[in-house]
Amino acid sequence: MAWLSEAWRFIKNAKNQKTLAFIGAGIVAVWQVYTHTSPEKPSPTVAASRGGVASGGDLRISQTGPGTLYVGGVHGIRPEDYQRVSADLGVTQAALASFFKILEKKKVAPEDLDSTLREFAKRYKQLEQDLKRFTSDDPEVAALRARAREALEAGDFDRAERLLNEASAKDLAAAERQESMAKQRRLSAAQSKANNGGLKWTQFAYREAAEYYRQAAALVPTEAETQRAEYLNLQGHALHKAGDYRHAEEPLTQALAIREQALGPEHPDVAASLNNLAELYRAQGQYAKAEPLYQRALAIAEKALGPEHPNVATSLNNLATLYTTQGQYAKAEPLYQRSRAIREQALGPEHPDVATSLNNLAELYRAQGQYAKAEPLYQRALAIREKSLGPAHPHVATSLNSLAALYAAQGQYAKAEPLYQRALTIKEKAVGPEHPDVALSLNNLAALYRDQGQDAKAEPLYQRALAIWEQALGPEHPDVATSLNNLAVLYTTQGQYAKAEPLYQRAVAIDEQALGPEHPNVATSLNNLALLYRAQDQYAKAEPLFQRALGIAEKALGPEHPTVVTLRKNYAASLRAGGRARPTR
Repeated sequence: MAWLSEAWRFIKNAKNQKTLAFIGAGIVAVWQVYTHTSPEKPSPTVAASRGGVASGGDLRISQTGPGTLYVGGVHGIRPEDYQRVSADLGVTQAALASFFKILEKKKVAPEDLDSTLREFAKRYKQLEQDLKRFTSDDPEVAALRARAREALEAGDFDRAERLLNEASAKDLAAAERQESMAKQRRLSAAQSKANNGGLKWTQFAYREAAEYYRQAAALVPTEAETQRAEYLNLQGHALHKAGDYRHAEEPLTQALAIREQALGPEHPDVAASLNNLAELYRAQGQYAKAEPLYQRALAIAEKALGPEHPNVATSLNNLATLYTTQGQYAKAEPLYQRSRAIREQALGPEHPDVATSLNNLAELYRAQGQYAKAEPLYQRALAIREKSLGPAHPHVATSLNSLAALYAAQGQYAKAEPLYQRALTIKEKAVGPEHPDVALSLNNLAALYRDQGQDAKAEPLYQRALAIWEQALGPEHPDVATSLNNLAVLYTTQGQYAKAEPLYQRAVAIDEQALGPEHPNVATSLNNLALLYRAQDQYAKAEPLFQRALGIAEKALGPEHPTVVTLRKNYAASLRAGGRARPTR
């Protein structure tokens, strides 16, 4: 054979024979035998008998009994020489025979025989050890690996490969089943965490709810990103409810990014995320950041669902609320009206969502002092809710509060009081006496008594409202700051300045921490504290507070907003009282 002839010429060189003597005389002996025979004899037929392994053109190996291999010397190779090479390499004779076949097929250069045989022996023994060491708890896989080891020792590399591929396929199939089950279990575990979040939500433990939703999102496997977005959205919403606006932004932003990536930028769920993030920015007084999000959410809803879909009405309502907060009533009114029209057409004129639209439009008119336009809308909203939800539903209490506030604004206290009282009763019965909504009703009723000079009735209601908010929402929640302000105003009107001052100061600190130093609520608290100092003729203390309050409000709301106008009047009055000039616009 040509390969053997080339090997013969290489081996015949005494220097090369020394080089190949890495396993003693064994390998040299084998190749020396080749040098005597290969040039003269033709390649023999490859054969195997009685279960033997055909190894190639130079060796014939047959099994003569259990565990016994006979190596027939083709080209004059003596069996004892071949056995010595096999033993020195640490491989079976059958495996070595198969490897010689590979060497001849690949036409390995004789000068590479030394390193090639070393590498073969190393890899073979490592593979053999691996097959012995690594077992499987699956009996079928274990049996396949054992048979693969037997095939390796017999030199049947092709069969060993097939058996190992079968073992791998079985393991992969089992792993895929386990992975699928693991994914389902992780999703189930995530859902249980989310359910706990809902449980905490019903107890007004919004921070604890947010932590459960965070854990749920972390458990969701990567293949269920939209589910992760849902939990992140709930986490952000819970933090928003807890008044933790700074930490609410990140999960809401993540939820939006996931939905845009997974669902596309025009999906309705993306619009929902945009609305939620915009709501957070509105609560923070970041109106410039909220507006484009509301507008984009509206555009998505109109395109994806059609201009007459109820979700479009919700987006219109949210954008209108933003404009109302900013005092941009001319922008808000047509949006509220369109929202109402969509809901009446899509849901029917007696649907509770129609009542919501009517109530919001009435709020807009009340804010502008258009009481005659507001009253019939409030009354219709109340009637719809009583009919569709029942007279003891919390939403009925909301309508009662709104109508009562309208009457109070007009000085019609006799009309307002029974509405506030009925709203309070409904809420106490529906949600329990310690619910934040009860605190809101207590606050409204207290304000009514304060406006009538009935301070003895107002004070315990304010105090109870404050206690509920602190207990339910935590002492640093923005609603607590509002309650502190209201109680401090009562003490200020009574001349109890020493009691009012720390309440105002605490309200300012809470608002600055929770909402940021540029929020309109901070301006309100600063204004109230400044009024306290003005009432005590401490103009030097009042002036910088008025200035800062006015600067915040003008920046956040614009120079024509009713709140800004009021602040400007308060500042001017303080300057006049202190002998200073009126501020310029």
